Amino acid sequence: PTSTQRLRAEATLVTHRVLFSRYPVLGAVKLLLYGRETPELRQRSAVRDGSVRNGRNMDEQDRSEVGEGLYRSVFKHSAVSLWIQDITELREIISEWTDRGVGDLRAFLREHPAELRRAVHAIRIVDVNDATLEMYEAKEISDLLGPLDRTLDLGDPAVAKNMTDDIVAISENRERLHKESRAVTPSGRRLDVAIDMYVPPESSEFPLMLVNVSDITDRKSLERGLEWERHQFHMLLDSAVDRIYFKDRAGRFTLVNQTVADNFGVATPEELVGKTSDPYFTPDLARKIRKEELEIMESGRPVVDRERVERTADGHERWYSTNKAPLRDTEGKIVGIVGITRDITINRLLEEERVRIERLEGLGQLASGIAHRFNNINAAAMGYLEMVMRSPNLPQNLRGYLVSALEAILSSADVTSSLQVLTGAAVSHKTLIRLEAIVGTLLPEIEEQARKEGVEVHSSLVETSLVQCSPESMEFVVRSVVSNALHALLECESPSIRIRTYSQGDRSYLEISDTGRGIAVTDTTKLFTPFYTTKGEWAEAGSPQANVKGVGLSLAVCRSLVSEQGGTLEIESVEGAGTTVRIAMPVTGGAAT
Repeated sequence: PTSTQRLRAEATLVTHRVLFSRYPVLGAVKLLLYGRETPELRQRSAVRDGSVRNGRNMDEQDRSEVGEGLYRSVFKHSAVSLWIQDITELREIISEWTDRGVGDLRAFLREHPAELRRAVHAIRIVDVNDATLEMYEAKEISDLLGPLDRTLDLGDPAVAKNMTDDIVAISENRERLHKESRAVTPSGRRLDVAIDMYVPPESSEFPLMLVNVSDITDRKSLERGLEWERHQFHMLLDSAVDRIYFKDRAGRFTLVNQTVADNFGVATPEELVGKTSDPYFTPDLARKIRKEELEIMESGRPVVDRERVERTADGHERWYSTNKAPLRDTEGKIVGIVGITRDITINRLLEEERVRIERLEGLGQLASGIAHRFNNINAAAMGYLEMVMRSPNLPQNLRGYLVSALEAILSSADVTSSLQVLTGAAVSHKTLIRLEAIVGTLLPEIEEQARKEGVEVHSSLVETSLVQCSPESMEFVVRSVVSNALHALLECESPSIRIRTYSQGDRSYLEISDTGRGIAVTDTTKLFTPFYTTKGEWAEAGSPQANVKGVGLSLAVCRSLVSEQGGTLEIESVEGAGTTVRIAMPVTGGAAT
């Protein structure tokens, strides 16, 4: 036989052995072809067993002719894409590399991409079948024959890695290879392909490699779509501030988001998979949660907006709202639960604050009405007392009682006046003014009052930026704060008050500090609570403040007045060292009046 016939015969044996012995997936091709009554197929047994043909023993020429027909029938008409590749030149290049002392071939090809391109170019496609032409949209077989790199994009890192793996496997004389890669058609269309290869032994006379190529473009596209959906799902999970979790029927986590991991004090969600939530709750709460989830799985009904309180490791209570539903498989069978738990502590606090404000508003309206009526009563009582005290016939022994009654009514009038301010009395007209001007007007009065109490007054009234406020209201605030400071300085060593003004950024500040007794840390949160006081009967027994009358309204009223004008009033105090009241007002433009 000619060399061409010998090549076909060898290819036939290779094709048969691979198709029918080493590639079970092609068994359908075998059955399909055997079902056809072709002359070539009727002679297959003769080729395999060396039996007689037409009454005589088949010689080599006969076998070659029959093998040629069978080869063409099986190879050409196969429903799967088949290639024959010649790796003669590739093996010569591999031998060259070995002679040059290349040890780690994979590293060598990674560091020398030109050598990789040379090796791939050396692999020759010598035959393809009709299914290959259809898959690669080739009009003629010549469109695909030649160097293998015509059908590959070695610029794609994944393709370059696959070809490196193939060349390494061929150098190691592996018999079978499987991979997934990307290919390029003559028209430039890219394909995702699955490739199975049979590599002939190095001793084979004809180094022909049989390749089966399957188009998996649709499958890979679907996989990429699913992977993208999975990525989006996990991005949604991990970006959510709510706890999101999935559990099996035994209550074990199968999937959780990062918020669950953070709340439970573990680094990653994967650490919780396969575990229950029991160790992260109190025993009583863990039992309630498990009972709840069993009821969901048994009834198939979800739980919606169920609220519960959890105690954190540091002892604080936090409120959570939970939604849970049964988790079903594709057949509708309940296999666990899915849940979303939201921290609603802030919502609860805001709701409580809203209720408190509504109650205070109602109380304020009531108090304002009562204060107005008391003012009328006080005015009438004061008028009658003053008339009686002007009587020339008033016994002297009764005059003292009347003076005490008048003082009590005056004190009551102060309380009702403060209540009216606290509960919404309108701030008098606002004007553009500097804070040092307000203090300067009151400073002589403050110094005189302090001198009587033996208190030094130090002032630093720096020019400040203009603010818009009610001078009368701010004067009330200054007088009230100074009065509190004087009371705090009773019987203190080196008592003094310091008043200063300054501007910083978009604020003008007024600070009034004293060197008095200061306020305990436990009491600072109560300072603005109406009717809270540290004077009179609520002061420490035997202290100078115990002899001072106070109703606990001045600071609440002061803060209310400052807030209504857009400012803030803050208090800093150190017990035994003194107190500073800082008033900050927003700066505005315009000229002072």
